[in-house]
Amino acid sequence: MARTYLISGPAGVGKTTFALADATPEHPVAYKGMEPGGFDRAAKRLKLSEGAVINDYYPIPEELDLLLSAMPT
Repeated sequence: MARTYLISGPAGVGKTTFALADATPEHPVAYKGMEPGGFDRAAKRLKLSEGAVINDYYPIPEELDLLLSAMPT
C-alpha cells in the first residue's frame, strides 16, 4: 500500500531523511520537495540506490514563502 506524508518544519530537522528512510528500487518513494538542498543532503546520508526515489522539486512561490516565514513554528 502506498504511503503519503506531508511533513512540515524548519530547515535541517530531518524531514526529508524521515520521508526517504525506507526507499528502495523495489518500493520507490515519489518525493516532491520544496526546500532547496533537502533531497541532496538526505540522499547522500542514506546512500540511496538508483531508482529508489522519483525526485521532483517544486520551489515555493515567493508570496507563499513570505507568508509561511511570518508564521510561528
